[in-house]
Amino acid sequence: MAASNKAVMRKEIRARLRAAQEKSVSDLKAVEGVRVAMRENGDPEAIGIPSPMLFQSGIAFQRDATRLLDPLTKLVFSLGSTQVLILPEGTALGDAKVLDMRRTMGISSHLYQAGVAPPRVRVNLLNTQVDIPKGLQDFKGVVIVFQYNQPMNLVVESAVGDELGPPISLGVYPQQIRPSRNQGAIIEFSVSDPPTGLVSWKFQLLQPSRDGSELAPLQEVVGGGPVFHQIFWNGRLNYFGSPLPAGRYECILSAMDAKNRQRTLHRWIQVLDDGASSEKLLEAPPPETPAAANAAPAPSADLHGEGAKPLVAGVKPAAAEPTTISKPKAATASKRKVVKRPVRGKKAAKADKGKEAKSAQPRAEASPEPAAAGHYELSFNKNTHQMTQGAEKSLAKAAGELANYPLEALKVVGHAAADEQDPATLADRRAKMVAGLLVNRYQVEPKKIQISSSASGQGAKVELMMERGD
Repeated sequence: MAASNKAVMRKEIRARLRAAQEKSVSDLKAVEGVRVAMRENGDPEAIGIPSPMLFQSGIAFQRDATRLLDPLTKLVFSLGSTQVLILPEGTALGDAKVLDMRRTMGISSHLYQAGVAPPRVRVNLLNTQVDIPKGLQDFKGVVIVFQYNQPMNLVVESAVGDELGPPISLGVYPQQIRPSRNQGAIIEFSVSDPPTGLVSWKFQLLQPSRDGSELAPLQEVVGGGPVFHQIFWNGRLNYFGSPLPAGRYECILSAMDAKNRQRTLHRWIQVLDDGASSEKLLEAPPPETPAAANAAPAPSADLHGEGAKPLVAGVKPAAAEPTTISKPKAATASKRKVVKRPVRGKKAAKADKGKEAKSAQPRAEASPEPAAAGHYELSFNKNTHQMTQGAEKSLAKAAGELANYPLEALKVVGHAAADEQDPATLADRRAKMVAGLLVNRYQVEPKKIQISSSASGQGAKVELMMERGD
């Protein structure tokens, strides 16, 4: 693509992203009771939403909650690598209730299900190191704070769930576009570095099969380290070319760890023709007339700004043709070395497997055991809400056991010893911290968690009790 065409493309994509942000903020401001704080450059700083507008008497969303959740989701996608911090009602005043915690975790789950990368979204149950804008410090409701230019944590310390492969995420917004109307979609994915080490990952955008043959890739990007990546795709050949045929296009993300375990996710984009109806999202005015564009097979667009600077921090460009990236730069560089897995013979692999089994045995024996089936006790250092190393292992093991439970409820009960300072507050903070770890680190469904605390002097600990469903 000629340099002049690239400049036009960059300008248009910047306009699309900015327009999507402004439209989302405008839609949220239009709802009476919602409060929005803006930065001097026009970016949103924080949003306050009254809890009754989102939730019923409990943790279930209101039927019309989509009028708030839809523009919020669109805004998060259009902000690139900006991180989202969700604060329960009452956090600023230090008076967040258990119900407020569970409601807040429901919002994070909604964003995860939409495909927003989990490393971008956090629930802050303890209000630690958070600057709430002055205009929202007295707000009664959920507060969502946007954090710009912050390093993204793409390293996972726990091995829970790693039997399924490396932690990955894949999202598409919106899920249907009409190229003839200058509509486009944001594709977002993340790959985190597991304790066993990351070997490789691959993203593909596939076009529909017309004759039953194998799907042909329109774009392929591969790498060998943790990464957060966004692509803007407008469903056209080489961005400025003719619209691609209508159909269901598939996005695939797969990753493999050092133990040869692979995880794969799929998302789809429905490309519509003029005869179909679709949601008008990420539209832009007709672009400036560029010189004739090359009809390259890849239909993606570069997200870089002028001078090779990204439009949004952490947002990577889509390739103009199938591209290999050996060591992509992540938002936060992993301290782990990329594992290069050599080709080994069957005998060597068998011997290694035997060694792993022997070496794993003592570690398994040293792992903490639950007090009873479905019951764990997590010990804490005295007068703190900091877990001991043994408790960290117990929490990881409990999260692993959850996969075997048709869970009805997971009770998280905080305790404090009688001789600790302010035992009631300490017990409550311990329970909230563990609940936050279960949601943010181990992806436990928030509505299953029941938080409570007791200052009866039973010790510096938190109890986890799993209740089976029918």
